[in-house]
Parts: sequence; structure tokens; C-alpha cells
Amino acid sequence: MNALKLLRTTLPLAAALSVGASTMLAPAYAQKPAPPKQAEAQTLLDLRMARLQERLALTKAQQAKVRNIQSTHMQRAMTLFEALRSQTTRRERLAVLRQMQALRKDTNARMAGVLSPQQMASYGAFVAEREKELREQLKQRRAANSR
Repeated sequence: MNALKLLRTTLPLAAALSVGASTMLAPAYAQKPAPPKQAEAQTLLDLRMARLQERLALTKAQQAKVRNIQSTHMQRAMTLFEALRSQTTRRERLAVLRQMQALRKDTNARMAGVLSPQQMASYGAFVAEREKELREQLKQRRAANSR
């Protein structure tokens, strides 16, 4: 995939997936939404944990570990999103995008260390479904912005 296509198709989605906020679905270079405040980030984490608990039937021990993993992921993702907002060149944005991809891989590896194989399969399906939802929201937002 060429760099421009990677940037156009995954940059807005990567930011939204990493932070998990639907307000961050517009392209970073078109609109520069503020990152979630601490209270909003906590609410997003609580919502994510509720969805994961419902989907994965986590044990108490898993809940604590998964919450820690997800919290760390969200904090790092918000830092990367802020860095992304300050980048002006395509090369700089691609570098941050690659860091976001590495963060997701690291998070998935950490999750695999906590979840059973069946839970990990469900987690993968959960992530794929969430990505599909975010892509659809992004399409709708772009269509609304082009009017």
C-alpha cells in the first residue's frame, strides 16, 4: 500500500480507534478536535470495560489486568493523537501513524497474555466490529462535511 493511501485511509480511523472517541473521526488535518479531558477519558475507559466485560465474560483478575492494559493504551493513544495534531508533513504524520499501529500491536499482545484463546478470538471480533462501526461513522461524517 502506498504511503498516501495508507495516510488517507487509516489516519483518521487510527486516531479514532486508538482513542475510542467518535468525536475524533474527522481527518486530523481537516479538523483538529481536542483530545478527551481526564473525566471523559475515564468515562470512555468505563464504557470500553463494560463492553469488554459483556463480550468476554472476564474474571475479576482479568478485569483488573485488562483495565490496566486498556487504560495504558488510551493514555498513550491520546499522547500520540496530540503528536499527530502537531505534525505538518505527510512523512511526520505517517511516522505517528506507525507508532499508533505499534501501540495497537503491543496492546493486542498484552491482551493475549491475559485472555484465553476463546476470549482472544472474541476480542479480535470485537475490535473488528468496532473498526467497521468507526469506518461507517467516518463515511457519514465525511459525507456531511462535503455538503
